[in-house]
Amino acid sequence: MKRLFCLALALCLAVVLTACGQSPSNASPDNALTELFRQEGVTWAGCTGETAAAFDLEDGQLTIVAVTCHIQADGSESYGCRQQRTGAAWDDQVLCTLYRDSELPGLIFAWQVAEETNGETCLDLTLRYDPGNGTFPLKEGQTLRLYPMQFPDADKTAESKSDGLRSGTADQQAFIRLAELYLQRRRTVDPAADDLNGLLKLFRGSGIVETLMGNGLAPTPENRAALAAAVGIPDYTGSDAQDEQLLAALGAPEDLTPLP
Repeated sequence: MKRLFCLALALCLAVVLTACGQSPSNASPDNALTELFRQEGVTWAGCTGETAAAFDLEDGQLTIVAVTCHIQADGSESYGCRQQRTGAAWDDQVLCTLYRDSELPGLIFAWQVAEETNGETCLDLTLRYDPGNGTFPLKEGQTLRLYPMQFPDADKTAESKSDGLRSGTADQQAFIRLAELYLQRRRTVDPAADDLNGLLKLFRGSGIVETLMGNGLAPTPENRAALAAAVGIPDYTGSDAQDEQLLAALGAPEDLTPLP
C-alpha cells in the first residue's frame, strides 16, 4: 500500500509538471532539500551494509554514485560502481529520478532532514519504489543516511574523467575511493568486548564520518556513541572536541591520509 501511494504521489507530481508546461528544474520548489545540496565543498554520501552512495542535486539534475560489493559463490568479492545522472523532480516529501526525455518517475525516494545530537544536519533517503527491481542497491523501504562529507585533498581543478571504476568529478572520484576502502575493510566491532587499540589507525579523513568509513566502520550515531562510551568519553554528543578525543583514543593518524 505504501509503495502504491508513493508511486501515485510521484506520478501526480510528474503530471502537474507536464500540465504546467514546466521542466522539473524550474517547477520543483526551492526548499530544505535544495538548500542542503547548495552547500559548497560538501558531498552528501553514506553507507549501509555492502553499499556506499553519494547524491548530488544541481540544476534539476540528480547524480547518484553507488559503489557495491558483490560476494561471489566462492566467497571472493568484487566491486561495482553505478553512476547515473537524470532529470529530477521533488517536493517537500518525495525526490524522484525522471526517465530520459520524459517526466515519468523512475526511482522514488522519501526524504527527510535529520539532525544529530551535535546539531549536524543529515539527510535520510528511503527508497520507496524501484522500477528496475534492483536498479539502485537498496531494498524498498530501506533508509540511507547521507552525511555532509568533505574531500579537501581532491583536485577541484581536474576535469571530470573516467578511469575504470573511478569516474566523475574530483569529489565523486574521492568518494568512490573512500567507498572502496569502506567496502574492502568493512567490519563490525563490539566496543564492550573487542580490543579498540588502533581501531582507526589505517585512515584519517576530514571528519569522524570519513575516518570511520575509511577504516571499514559504519559512521552511525549509535556506533560513535558506543565507541565513545567504551573509551571513557562521557555524555557523548558528537561535538568537535569529543570527536577529536575519540579519534585520538582509537589511534587515528594525526594527519589526513591520502586516498589511494
